[in-house]
Amino acid sequence: MKPMKPKTTCMKRILTLGAVTGVLALSCFLLRAQNEPICQPPVITTQPASQTRTQYQNVSFSVAIAPAATTPVSYQWRANGVNLVDGDRISAAATPTLTIFELTPSDAGDYTVVVSNSCVNGVVTSSNAHLAVDAVNPTDNPDGDDANNLTELLRGRNHLAAQGTVPDSGNHINLQVFTPLE
Repeated sequence: MKPMKPKTTCMKRILTLGAVTGVLALSCFLLRAQNEPICQPPVITTQPASQTRTQYQNVSFSVAIAPAATTPVSYQWRANGVNLVDGDRISAAATPTLTIFELTPSDAGDYTVVVSNSCVNGVVTSSNAHLAVDAVNPTDNPDGDDANNLTELLRGRNHLAAQGTVPDSGNHINLQVFTPLE
């Protein structure tokens, strides 16, 4: 529901001094209907949380606002102060929950969201949520078996699955298989 504009009412103050009568001042005040909604700027009740992920995993950041905020409310996620736009790996950059797929080390940084509506002072920016992205080293052996990440990849075993990210979890995994030249 769009807030109604308040009505302005003005009153003349009459000054009477003996036989001389004149207008001394014109004062105005606002009248607001009792049922008329007051414009409520957004208030962030849940800030986005800092996170650490491994390269190729997905990450989501969320924000929540007080339900009393006047609608419509708009959202704009930013990475290191730059507005994000939906694309191949970024989803929902203009919603309360941002998702980034298949993280790379360059995705590391500070994420914020600007929440706004049409009220006076209707713009608020969240606190920074820091994203750390651990690069996958092909010579690491995170699962402690007899093979490092590169060896597992060549054997057809996905090291990310060994770390708990499974294909049916909704995570996007790109796998490139190289055949040796003969």
